[in-house]
Amino acid sequence: MLTWVEVDLGAIKKNIKQIRKYIGPNIGVAAVIKSNAYGHGIEEVAKAAFKAGAEFLCVDNVQEAKQICGSTKSYKLKANVLILGGVESEDLPWVIKNSIRFGIYDLAFAEKIEEVAKKIKRKALAHIKIDTGMHRLGFDSTEAIISIVKINKNYKNIAIEGLWSHFADSGSRENKKYTNEQIKKFINIIDGLEKEGFKIKYKHLCNSSGTIALPEAHFDLVRSGIIIYGIFPSKIMKKNYQKRLNLKPAMSFKTRIVSLRNLNKGERIGYGLTYRLKKNSKIAVLSVGYKDGYGRNLSNKGEVVIKNKRCPVVGRICMRMMMVDVSSVPGVKLDEEVVLLGGEGRAKIEADEVAEKMDTIPYEVVARIAESVPRVYKN
Repeated sequence: MLTWVEVDLGAIKKNIKQIRKYIGPNIGVAAVIKSNAYGHGIEEVAKAAFKAGAEFLCVDNVQEAKQICGSTKSYKLKANVLILGGVESEDLPWVIKNSIRFGIYDLAFAEKIEEVAKKIKRKALAHIKIDTGMHRLGFDSTEAIISIVKINKNYKNIAIEGLWSHFADSGSRENKKYTNEQIKKFINIIDGLEKEGFKIKYKHLCNSSGTIALPEAHFDLVRSGIIIYGIFPSKIMKKNYQKRLNLKPAMSFKTRIVSLRNLNKGERIGYGLTYRLKKNSKIAVLSVGYKDGYGRNLSNKGEVVIKNKRCPVVGRICMRMMMVDVSSVPGVKLDEEVVLLGGEGRAKIEADEVAEKMDTIPYEVVARIAESVPRVYKN
């Protein structure tokens, strides 16, 4: 292989066990494996998370649920699966028959679910989504209790198993007051429902940042995403919690050198001629580019690791190739392994460093790696 991703499944299992230890024995972990498990490969990560004791596996859509529940595969994970995004009408029979959990965001969707569940004579397992301030999906917090009571009263084929919401900025000190207001709204809805005689099995609000920093909002279940892959949501969280929550990054993104040449001082490199050599240099061409998920905005500022030496990206990153200056690497040769993300020791390149150079978040760095890039699994 010229370009590939290595995924350490042992690291993912270890991270989930660390999270379980961190939050305590009475709270469950919902492992968020949506979007191809943040680039790590949904099928293998699903198995690893299930083996590590995750109570739920959270996916984007029905297609991902089918990937891990065996409708198109020879194996079947007998795990609790929760679809976080939407479900189309034609998919509802399969979802309900297979006890896949999904969110209800409004009364019109609840009515549609009731019709299908009644027709196939199966209970639909629902988690009611509350909008406490994210303003993306969910019942408005001021109307949620009335709506939930209505669903419970009028739709006998819907079993309300869970209640959930989502933080807008749980990792920020600047918006701590807003986060506290979201928690308060969620608690008020829980209290109001209990006064109506409701006993909801799963109440979940926390994402990865909340899992780390907001124990008062853990409730029955935390939805841990980026941290199960060994990546902290932000540099400040990494600084403050790394010793307490010992996470190990699971992904390495690698490629190989396909060409080497010596160029003279003053030569210009790549599309747009954006880089001029300051001295005589040895330039390597790598078999990876923005189509594979190595961001074009890393042109002239990214770094890679070759033989434990950091080497700068020079010139604009191409669709399937890029150039780096390897003048500092003794004995460098064709087919040499190149680390784009990962590695060990002082030369390692972590997702938060790459994200800072790209002016984005670590989530995007790993999630954007193309599914066409082969995944190789360890442990």
